Amino acid sequence: MNSTIRTVSFLRVGKRRLEIFHRACSKFNLVVLEQPTADCCSILIDDELDYLSASKIIQNFKLSTTPILIRTQWLSDSIKQNQLLSHQSYIVHAVPIHSKEEKVTSAPNKVVEQSQLKRERSVSSSNSDTDDERNPKKV
Repeated sequence: MNSTIRTVSFLRVGKRRLEIFHRACSKFNLVVLEQPTADCCSILIDDELDYLSASKIIQNFKLSTTPILIRTQWLSDSIKQNQLLSHQSYIVHAVPIHSKEEKVTSAPNKVVEQSQLKRERSVSSSNSDTDDERNPKKV
């Protein structure tokens, strides 16, 4: 168990899940704040929420320090294991937008170009194409 997390707050977690998580926090000796404060270093966010969206919401709280964003899956898994697990693998990290766009836009274009070339080569099996390839001066 990582002892650095003692105070948590929740962001965009449904009412029913929040009740379950509050009981688990009590069991694991975690203090729950209704909204993040400068003292709250960890915010548990809904598993469907991404870093950028959570950061925009957190800006409204005008915190002096950047909190650690952790998926609620951490607490769910801790409940299943009946012990507070390390939160390290549940931390939500910022993904640089530019590198993500480059991967998404450049890789598919290369795949499309390669697949088009393969199709053109495999389709060109007619007799006239074959004759032209054997006798390039013959027109």
